[in-house]
Formats: sequence, structure tokens, C-alpha cells
Amino acid sequence: MQTFELKETHKFKPAYKSGKKFEAVTAVDFAPKSFVGSDSETYAILAIGLECGFIEVWSIPVTRGGTCELMHGISTALCHIGVVKKLAWKPCAHEKSIQSSSFKMTLASCGLDHGVRIFNIRLII
Repeated sequence: MQTFELKETHKFKPAYKSGKKFEAVTAVDFAPKSFVGSDSETYAILAIGLECGFIEVWSIPVTRGGTCELMHGISTALCHIGVVKKLAWKPCAHEKSIQSSSFKMTLASCGLDHGVRIFNIRLII
């Protein structure tokens, strides 16, 4: 017999509200890369798609727990008209310069509006 331990590490609601209600989350996907913040904490990157078509990108603390924070809400002008059905990340190149370190990724989404959106995202650390 196998056993496993289940522990909830984080719980949060999307930042975007329609009126006074939070929108339902309809799609999630973790980015293939994580990053180390200025506090030496490792953060995962999570994209969430909402019922209204809005997409949010969140940082999720990995090693010490802590608070999940909204990194970016993709403008409603760029998002879907209807429900976000699926999200998928693709890693891109890691860049290093004298002043900062950054990496690029691509986020693809599809929605109930029969559309596909592709976003290039650059995270500067």
C-alpha cells in the first residue's frame, strides 16, 4: 500500500473582479522557469485564465511559503471576449547583461471566442 501526504500551500483569488464578484478561474498553467527574487525566495510563475476572458500572471513563492502576488494583468483589449479555455507556456532565451538578468517566455491562450492569443513576456530580475 502506498501513502502520500497532501498539503495545501497557497490559496488566493484572482485580482480581477466583475462588479463586486471575483471571476471564475477556467485555466491555469505554470511557466517552465522560476526565478529568485531580491528576498532570495524562489518564485514559480503561474498564468490564470478567467471566465470573462482576462488573463493574469502571478508569482507563487516556492521554498518558504508566503504571499502569492499579481505580476501582471494582461489588458482586456488583448484578451479573449469569452472564457479562457487553455493556457500554455513555451520557454525562450535567457538573457544576461551587466545591469540585469532576464528571460523571455511565450504564453499562448485559447478561448471560447474561437481565438488564439500569443504573448511574448519578458521578466527582468
